[in-house]
Formats: sequence, C-alpha cells, structure tokens
Amino acid sequence: MDSLGNLEWEKSLGSYGDEEASSIQQRIDGGFIIAGSTETSNEFDVSGNHGSFDFWIVKLSPFTVSTKELNITLKELTIYQDLSELQITFFSKKSSTARLNIFDLKGKNLFHNIINVSQGVNKDKINCANFSRGIYFLEIVSENGTLTKRFSIF
Repeated sequence: MDSLGNLEWEKSLGSYGDEEASSIQQRIDGGFIIAGSTETSNEFDVSGNHGSFDFWIVKLSPFTVSTKELNITLKELTIYQDLSELQITFFSKKSSTARLNIFDLKGKNLFHNIINVSQGVNKDKINCANFSRGIYFLEIVSENGTLTKRFSIF
C-alpha cells in the first residue's frame, strides 16, 4: 500500500482449497518471511501436495512500496535505523528544497521537516526515539519529484 493506504500490488499464493498464513515476520533486510499451510490439490502455485495439510515457508524480498520519480530526478532512497536515529540517503539530479514526511500505516503524518536538497547524494538524520515499533512510510516531496519508501522501527 502507498502512504495513503491505496493498494499498489498484491500476490495470491495457493489454489482452490484453504490456505492460511500463521506467522509473518519482518526480516532485517526489510523483506518478510511467512509461514503457513495449505489444504489444496496440485493446482496453480501448489505442487507436490502430500495429502491433508502441507506447510509453506514464503520469503518476500524487500521492496519500495511507492516510488514516483518524475524525470528520474530523485532516486535511490535508503533508510537505516541506528538505535534511536534514522539515517536517510537519496540521490537528486538537481538542487531544491523538499518536504520530508513520515506517515504511519493509517496515513497520519507523524513528522515533517523542510530540507535542502543538493545535486548528488543527500544524507539526513531523524530522531526516531518517540516512534513506536512498527511500519512507517517516509516521503520526500520536492519540485524534482517524490520518493516514498516503507521502513520499520525495531
């Protein structure tokens, strides 16, 4: 989902029977690992069904939930948590000012700041000591484009 809660993509795994995810954990690299079971025959994503319930482990790679790059001017947004601080790095082809926002999963804006963006690699730090553990979205909006990325506070 994007920072406003709109569906960006989805993927269904399984077949016609019952499938259930019983555990979902976020990995250190930002991806997810899902444990679950299926009670389906050998159709669609399911092959080698061994009768009754079979168990699945699914690994999802980390991804950028929403990256809108106008003329590919802003790109390569990375977010790294170092204790109570977020370290942000991104690239811009042009200098400008930008608004940096952090949203929770409900779309509530929890943080905003105006930053100066220089041509080339940009770095910034945000104190995240008052943020609860969970999933958030960081958005950088400038006249050069918009970058949005999902991140987690551990």
